[in-house]
Amino acid sequence: MIEFKNVLKYYGDLLAVDNLSLAIPTGSLFGLLGPNGAGKTTSIRLLTGLAKPTAGTICVNNLDIEHDSLEVKRLFGYVPDQPYLYDKLTALELMWFVGGIYQLSNETVSRKTDELFDLFEIQDIRNKRIGNLSLGIRQKLLIATAFVHEPKIFVIDEPMVGLDPYSIDRFKKFLRDRVSLGMTIFISTHNIPVAEELCDRFGIIHKGKLLANGTLSEISSRLQLDNENLADAYFQLTRELQS
Repeated sequence: MIEFKNVLKYYGDLLAVDNLSLAIPTGSLFGLLGPNGAGKTTSIRLLTGLAKPTAGTICVNNLDIEHDSLEVKRLFGYVPDQPYLYDKLTALELMWFVGGIYQLSNETVSRKTDELFDLFEIQDIRNKRIGNLSLGIRQKLLIATAFVHEPKIFVIDEPMVGLDPYSIDRFKKFLRDRVSLGMTIFISTHNIPVAEELCDRFGIIHKGKLLANGTLSEISSRLQLDNENLADAYFQLTRELQS
């Protein structure tokens, strides 16, 4: 369970997240949607401990993200929207580096590297320097590093960036399979069709405030929409606040 409880985040005078309260059940595939500057990335940074809330608390599996920081971070696999990778390392060296951070055994790192490189079809770049890889391959490698320690929760900001259609299809199946095994997944995206196809729960945020939260059926019913359509819900909620 992921819980935001009355979370505020200011950057100077700018209110980036406005009294966010949100509960995401274990085993959910949750999509957070909103316009540019809505507070999506800030919410993710707060959840992963990369930023501290001005007020309020965030708990993961009943652990406080601030007070139990190291224990909580071990639960996460995280892919940011603008990742930094060590360009002079090879892909294989990066996997060993990440495995070392999580204090994994050599056998585990080797096994997970083979498994994930096979899954994302990047075995041929094992010994290539990251700086020479394309955007899409770098994204696949980054996702692989996020799963080397078998996280309980996976967080990704704009999940399909740089991926080709075939890779997107495989990645969607990969995420659904992980959810079926009990993983909780939190994605932030502008891509409404992808979110609607992939996610089972949604949050719509704008100007730092959560406007809706729940299943598509719950959100559509609350808005009295004629059909269950995520785009219709999104535009109805955000249109009046766009100015």
